[in-house]
Amino acid sequence: MTVGDILIKLGQPEHQWVWQLARVAVPAVLIIIGWKVVSSDQNSRETRKEKRQLLDRAIELITEIGNDAVTMYVTTDDAEYAKLSANIAPRLQRLEGMLQVLSLKDAERKNVAGSALRESITMINIYLSDTKPSVAATDQRLYTIHVEVSALIKCLELSYQATYHR
Repeated sequence: MTVGDILIKLGQPEHQWVWQLARVAVPAVLIIIGWKVVSSDQNSRETRKEKRQLLDRAIELITEIGNDAVTMYVTTDDAEYAKLSANIAPRLQRLEGMLQVLSLKDAERKNVAGSALRESITMINIYLSDTKPSVAATDQRLYTIHVEVSALIKCLELSYQATYHR
């Protein structure tokens, strides 16, 4: 039996229901498939947009933490030092939470973390001591804070681009 024979048989009155069903079912199936594709693309765009907004907030927080840490170490005002040092640990925890939510992978396929930034800022928890540490404005440790801030921001940006801009 050839394709032509099948079409002739389907054209007979007792098989008209197949054509009627096909006229309704084929467009419906195509519409459902198209809707699924468009919906999936829209969901991925929304996810990417939300991740970008969270990344921007994380970068802003990283910059603020770095600037406040440097200010904390060079300030001569004990009240200002106490205020800044009390705010650092909670903000670092918030940053680490944001980085976990972002779950961006670096070049070595590991989650981007702020551990190096934390170590450079806290100077092994020296900021938690009762007495203000003596740090000169030209101290290498302050330069390290700026370097770690820049390195973390760069790593986050590159990881985001590698993840969402293929």
